[in-house]
Amino acid sequence: MGRGATVISIRDRPCPRRSVHACTTGCARNQLGDRVGFFLHTDDFARDHTRMRAAGVHFREEPRHEPYGTVAVFDDKYGNGWDLLQPAD
Repeated sequence: MGRGATVISIRDRPCPRRSVHACTTGCARNQLGDRVGFFLHTDDFARDHTRMRAAGVHFREEPRHEPYGTVAVFDDKYGNGWDLLQPAD
């Protein structure tokens, strides 16, 4: 990760004493335009992509395979772009 980057780990089970709250006011809405500003790493792209689509997550594109891994861009509920990314081995 680049200098100044923040890494947030998301787990299937709750993490006691630690939580992350999204800003629910206008400050969180589409700050990046059409660019991607956040990266969600996974160890099983197909599983997580399927789960997210079933839950109604809007993906901007179909999954693609790049030299750095498998990736697809999705929007959070505020319109910010995220990469769902499984890094290459």
